[in-house]
Amino acid sequence: MVRTSLTPRTTSDSWPHQNAFARHLRAEGRAYRAVQLHTQAPRIFAALLVDNGQEPEVDHLTQDNLVGWFNHLRGRRQEPGTIRIRRAGMRRFIGWLTAEVSSTPTRWQRSASLIRRRNRSP
Repeated sequence: MVRTSLTPRTTSDSWPHQNAFARHLRAEGRAYRAVQLHTQAPRIFAALLVDNGQEPEVDHLTQDNLVGWFNHLRGRRQEPGTIRIRRAGMRRFIGWLTAEVSSTPTRWQRSASLIRRRNRSP
């Protein structure tokens, strides 16, 4: 069953890096309302995942889940402008998250270690 509320019940319903994303937007000089709107979409999407038995993790940030969410919003007769804002917020969040994950030194070290292990001859 899909919850009809658009806000998360608890702070655990949000992405682990939600606060860092908001800080990033503020550091870019984004307006208060822009930061609010762009961080709202990932929070609402995370709440929907939690309500459907999934944790708000990167593995669940799939095209199928996003399309399902946008269809859910359309089914609730959300205004096209609202859906556009949610899509923009998610696009921005995913772009930031992708850049953040790929620039993390430990992730690069772990990836390099895995590649070295795979390339070893038996």
